[in-house]
Amino acid sequence: MILASIVRVRPTALFLSGMCLLVASFFVYTAAQSEGSDGCPCIDPWEGMPNECRMATSGKCFPPDFGAGKCAAWDCEPSTNKFCSRQWCYVDPDNCHYTHSRSIHFADENHLLHYSYGTCGYVAFSIDDDPDWLNEELGRRLDGKPMRIAFPGDVKPYLVTVPTGCVGPNCTKTGAYADFLREILDSANVARTYVEVSNASKAAFPLSSFSACVHEVSIGGADMCIGNFWTTPARLEMTPFTTIIHADTFRLVTFFRQAEKNVWQHIETPYKVFSGALWAAICAMMIVTGFALWFVEKGDKKSSSGEPSLEETTGLWNSMYLAFFGVASGGPAHEPSTPAAKIINLGYAFFILLVISAYTANLASILVSSSLSFEVRSMEDAISGGGQVCVLEPTQSTMVTLFPELKLGRTVPLESFEDVFEALMVGNCSTAVTTEDALDFGKRKAVQDESVDEHERRRSRSLLAVAGKSGASSGGGV
Repeated sequence: MILASIVRVRPTALFLSGMCLLVASFFVYTAAQSEGSDGCPCIDPWEGMPNECRMATSGKCFPPDFGAGKCAAWDCEPSTNKFCSRQWCYVDPDNCHYTHSRSIHFADENHLLHYSYGTCGYVAFSIDDDPDWLNEELGRRLDGKPMRIAFPGDVKPYLVTVPTGCVGPNCTKTGAYADFLREILDSANVARTYVEVSNASKAAFPLSSFSACVHEVSIGGADMCIGNFWTTPARLEMTPFTTIIHADTFRLVTFFRQAEKNVWQHIETPYKVFSGALWAAICAMMIVTGFALWFVEKGDKKSSSGEPSLEETTGLWNSMYLAFFGVASGGPAHEPSTPAAKIINLGYAFFILLVISAYTANLASILVSSSLSFEVRSMEDAISGGGQVCVLEPTQSTMVTLFPELKLGRTVPLESFEDVFEALMVGNCSTAVTTEDALDFGKRKAVQDESVDEHERRRSRSLLAVAGKSGASSGGGV
C-alpha cells in the first residue's frame, strides 16, 4: 500500500441499471468538464479580438477559437492521432488551483497564456518525459498556499473517518497513515487544507475510491492523497508514489467440502503417512537392530531381569519379533544385559521416539487434508474450470496481464473486499482473489455478526485460501 505523493453481476435487470448509470456518469462527467472545473474555469483569451487566425510565436496559424472557453483536444493532429486523447483549455493562472503551464505557442508579451489539462480532468503531464517536473510543480503551487490533501475510502486501521458515517472535508481522519502524515506536516510547519475528490475523478474510477484519489492528484485537484495504495501499473502512469511500507499477501479463495471416502480409502489412510521408501528404511532399521541385539547377547545366559537370555530361549527370530514389537508398541521390548546391548537399545529407543512423533504429526495432517475436497487448487484450475473470478477493480488489469486467459470476461471487478466476499457467498463467482488479512477479517465478521444467518455463517467457515503470492506493494500516499 502506498502514499501517493505529487511529489471489490447481477442478472439482466441490474446489468441494464449499471449501463444506465455508466451512461449517466459519462454525460455528467462531460458536462462538468466542458468549461473546466470550478477551481479553474476555462477562459476566452480572444474575447474582443477580431475573428481571425491566431498567430503563434512560431508563426503557425491556429483557429480563431483555439483553446478558448471550453475543454477540447485543441491541438489534435488527426493524420497522426497525436495529442487527440486529452482535452485542455486556456485558464487564468491567478484563478486556477489545478495543474497549469505557460503556453509554448503564445509566450510573447502580447499573448502570455496559460493552459490546463487538469481542469478538464486529464493527466497534466507525462511523468516519463520530465522526472523533475512534479517537484517543480508542487513547489510552484504551494508558494504561499496550503497543501491540499485528499483521502480515499476508509480502511481500518490505516484510515478511519470520525465520526462514523461523516461525509465531507470537515470530517476528521484518524488511523496510522493519517496520524503519520499529520506529524510530518506539523514538524515541517506545512499549512494544509483537506479537499474532497472531485466528481470528475469519481466518474473516471467509479469502482475504486483509491484510483479516483490518485487521479485527483494527477489532474491537480489535490496535492497529496493519503492512504494504503497498491502501486498498480495504471496508477503509476498517473502519479509517482512513496517508497513501499509493506507488502500484502494475495490469496486465491474458494470453498471446500467434506470429501467422501470408501472403506478401502479409510483402511489405507494410516499407511499413507510415510512413503514406500521410508517404510522400507524403518523395517530395515528394525531388522538390523534385532540382529545386533541377538548377536551381542547370544553368549549371555541371563538377561538384566534374571530371565533367560535371547540365545537361551528364542534366538534370532524372537529378537526380530521384539524389534518390530517395540516400534508398534512405542518403546523397546528387549531386556539387554550386556553394556553393548544396552547402548544399542538406548539408541533404538530414540529411533522409536522419532518414528512415533513423525507418524503422529503426519497422520493428523493427512486426516485433515484428505477430509477436504477442492475443485480449485490454483489459478490454472480456476481458469480451466470456466468459472468467474472476483477481484478488486484496481487489480483487474494486473490479473489479466498475469493470466491472459482471464481476458474474455472471466473477472468480476468489484469495489471492496466486502463486495468480493458477498459475490463469492451468493455464487456470482467460484473463486476470488483477496488479501490474507481481508480473508481473515471476512471470516471473523461472518461468524461474529448476528445479522448473518446460520447458512451463510457455515459457508463462510468453508472458505479456504488454496494458493497465495506475496508481493503486492503497499505504502502510504500519492
